[in-house]
Amino acid sequence: MGRVAIFVDAGYLYKAGSRLISGVAAERRDCVLNLGVALEKLSNVAHVRCASAEILRVYWYDGLLRNRLSDEQQALARSDGVKLRLGVVNSYGQQKGVDSRIVMDLVELARNGAIQDALLLSGDEDVRIGVELAQSFGVKVHLLGIEPSRSNQSDALIQEADSTGELHEEDLSEILRISSSGLVGVPIETGAEVSHAETATLLDQVIEVAVTKLNQADLTELAELEPGSYVPPKFDRPLLGNAGTVVGRDLESDERKYLRRAFLEKVRELETTDPST
Repeated sequence: MGRVAIFVDAGYLYKAGSRLISGVAAERRDCVLNLGVALEKLSNVAHVRCASAEILRVYWYDGLLRNRLSDEQQALARSDGVKLRLGVVNSYGQQKGVDSRIVMDLVELARNGAIQDALLLSGDEDVRIGVELAQSFGVKVHLLGIEPSRSNQSDALIQEADSTGELHEEDLSEILRISSSGLVGVPIETGAEVSHAETATLLDQVIEVAVTKLNQADLTELAELEPGSYVPPKFDRPLLGNAGTVVGRDLESDERKYLRRAFLEKVRELETTDPST
């Protein structure tokens, strides 16, 4: 029986995962990990990709802040079957030394014949060299991304992998939770505008479609939001996703602000004119 190791870039998981479930990349301190669910889902993917393989262990790569383990990192370090690997987080909040650790472990396990398959959750092109070297020792590397991986993973990394797949919103909503402080940090700016008329027109069309799908309870909930509030994730996620599809790319900051503001304005307009209210 062959063996598979799972490699998790925590920085990618938090950034891409929080963006998927909340519409923005939340601050790390606002992300709450359900470790048990995360390990279970990753193990399930590994068993599907490598049906006859035994899981060697999970390698979890993260940054160390102020030379102290967080509560979450301590829990990871104490978990059975998990090897915590740490880089550092610099004064700008950037992880350093993580990609090199992924490459080193991937290559050494491949060189020593310890694994035949690797499941890699990452999006950074810097780990591509590790994928290439592991493959030269006969290891198959299965790249796992977070929906929509086309916008958060390196094309070169995707092309190098033996297979690719995604974790979807329903998976991430069980793995991560964004605290209320993280959501409140995305206020609606009343003066937000979009400089390109064509894009604004497309966004207005997305809004028109979105509001037609709202029931009376939804309209009331949104209309009662205080000025400066955030659009609740259950409305914000599909709104941003549909807008990105229509525009053909991820929205820029001013476009997201305009979309949210105009969406709430349209809702309040409908709620005000609804004769049943």
